[in-house]
Amino acid sequence: MERQTDQIPMLEVPDIPSLVINALEGHVYIIYAREDWARVTAELYNYLYAHGIPIWVDQDLEPNTYAWNAGFEQALHECQCLLVVLSENSVSEAHVQRGIRHFLARTKPIVLLRVGDVQNPPALPNMPAIQFDADDPGRAHRLLLAELRKLDYPQK
Repeated sequence: MERQTDQIPMLEVPDIPSLVINALEGHVYIIYAREDWARVTAELYNYLYAHGIPIWVDQDLEPNTYAWNAGFEQALHECQCLLVVLSENSVSEAHVQRGIRHFLARTKPIVLLRVGDVQNPPALPNMPAIQFDADDPGRAHRLLLAELRKLDYPQK
């Protein structure tokens, strides 16, 4: 019996952005909760980028998709510094907790931006944090830029 291959439906493969090996080397990975993008992270990203800091964020990727997971894994392994937007939203996010544990285990630098009155995660009980003030976000941006400059950024 001859097989009818023309009747087998084609498998639809999602369009996945290709990952370029080492594309994120020397970058700062800003890890945050999606709810914090508009009120905190977007402006921070723009400020640091405008000052020459190589940044990676996952904003253009749909969470929990193949592309997002691949980008997240690449960022964990290749980015040299983790900037955590620490908020009530982000402290319970699994990817934020995992990112912190990953960077701690590899003794890579971690910088905290505290949004509101939130406690440090258990993995970072005594780490100092820069306080975000919605009335003066520029102050936190300048302090973060200074911290990153101490870590020799930009590295590209």
